[in-house]
Amino acid sequence: GLQLSAVESGLIEDGANRFLVVEGDVTNITRSKATVPLIEVAVKDAAGATLYTWTTEPPRASLEPAELIRFRARLASPPEKGQSVRVRFTSNATAANIASMR
Repeated sequence: GLQLSAVESGLIEDGANRFLVVEGDVTNITRSKATVPLIEVAVKDAAGATLYTWTTEPPRASLEPAELIRFRARLASPPEKGQSVRVRFTSNATAANIASMR
C-alpha cells in the first residue's frame, strides 16, 4: 500500500567529513490510512554486492490515503567503493536482526 519514488542520492563533503544523503518520497497508494515501516538503505558496489545497510525512521508513522511525505537518510563516511543505493521498506524485526549481526 506504500510506494517509494523520486529516490535520489548524493555525496556531500563538509570539510574533512563525507556524507551520503538519500532522499525520496513515500506515498500511500491505498484508500485507507497506512502505517509507514522503517526504511532500509543499502550501499552497493559496482557488482551489486551490498557494502553497508542501515535503517532510518520515516518522518511520520502513518499516512492518510494518497498522502505523500519526503524522507531523508544520511550516512557518515560511506564506503569508498559504493556505486549505487537500494531503498526499501523493512519491518522492525528485520531491522533488529540486522543490528544484532553487526
